[in-house]
Amino acid sequence: MADSEITDEGMDNLTAANATKNISKICYNVYCTSDEDYIDKIEAYIFPTTFEWVAIAFYIIVFVMGLVGNFLVCYAVWKNPNMRTVTNIFLVNLAIADFMVILICLPSTCLEDITYTFFMGPIMCKIVKYLQPASVCVSVLTLTAIALERWYAICYPLKLKSTPTRAMIIIMTIWIVSLLIPIPDVIAVDTFYKIPKRYAEDLGVVYLTYCQPVMSEVWTSQNQMEYQICLMVLMFFVPLGLMAFAYIRIARCLWANAIPGTNEIRGGSTYSSTGNSTRGGIESQIQSRKNVAKMLIAVVVMFALCYMPVYLINILRFTGLGTMIFVDKESETNVVIVAHWLCYFNSAINPVIYNFMSAKFRKEFKLGCCACCLYCCPKSFAPAYRVTSGRQGNGTLTYKFKSSEFKHRHRGSTSDRTEHITLTSLHTEA
Repeated sequence: MADSEITDEGMDNLTAANATKNISKICYNVYCTSDEDYIDKIEAYIFPTTFEWVAIAFYIIVFVMGLVGNFLVCYAVWKNPNMRTVTNIFLVNLAIADFMVILICLPSTCLEDITYTFFMGPIMCKIVKYLQPASVCVSVLTLTAIALERWYAICYPLKLKSTPTRAMIIIMTIWIVSLLIPIPDVIAVDTFYKIPKRYAEDLGVVYLTYCQPVMSEVWTSQNQMEYQICLMVLMFFVPLGLMAFAYIRIARCLWANAIPGTNEIRGGSTYSSTGNSTRGGIESQIQSRKNVAKMLIAVVVMFALCYMPVYLINILRFTGLGTMIFVDKESETNVVIVAHWLCYFNSAINPVIYNFMSAKFRKEFKLGCCACCLYCCPKSFAPAYRVTSGRQGNGTLTYKFKSSEFKHRHRGSTSDRTEHITLTSLHTEA
């Protein structure tokens, strides 16, 4: 072993029992070096490897993609009243939870996984470790609520009237339950030093500070393992079972054309398919519901694939089986980094799924991006659009892009004027 290196074994043996401190030197095991050299050794130990630099790049991509995408989901539903359906209200709630977990939890998780250090202190440790499982609970319960709502709305349209008010009540319940479930985490979790605390304080460094559950007489490792297993069953397997059941029933109704003789219109009201409705209209509605079902199933499958690894790793950690599966500390660290990245990738991928599988979301996403560019950087887009001279009779200014045309409509009184940008056509000018 080289004197200039600190290995995983060396760091594990660095405890108060086998370490001593002199005025200008720290000695532990075979190492006895100055404070400056000791800090250099730690910095070299936590410096990212090539694999970890690649992981950082992927974390940055997910961070940007997740914030922009989930914001666009909220913007699309807020901007277009026709998109304020019950299902989309739930999707906005899902986007808010995903936005929150990416903004608050992703940076600290990335740093902690790669540098073995939680830099934000004990208060943020509790906040982050509380909001992360709470957001996951919001996501999984929202997906479950969507599946059950779609099942009743499609297969039993006469028994359930889906309304935005009912959806908001369900969402409030979801948040209350989700904020209660992680309470054991926020009680047990705390920061602790991998190196003796007095040395870290004397040197003025926070390296190798962990943010994890601290075992005690009140909260033992057995309690932690039981809690993780309960969390996995109640927040993963049971919801997935309910969602699988609901979407299987939905598929049977839609693809077998076995929907009862009513059709749901926006807002939850129903009308007879043998009355004012035409056969073409019914088929169009069924096809639209099939497309929505496909999109939601894709979201659920992605959630299951992304969260399964991290739940399994938690079980391996708290049962002690991880030491038998992972050959060394580096391989375990790399697997944990990938598993955590998959969780955040799930929070960022949902808007991409909506974009590819929903024409309405795709249209609103394009509108939102173009409107943002127009308002934020009008000079940059000067060559790309021209404004028609004068104001039309209805108070509309028309912006013509090279590939699109927008109308900038001013409404409201002088004291209360709001601006709306609506997409009027997408065509290529000659």
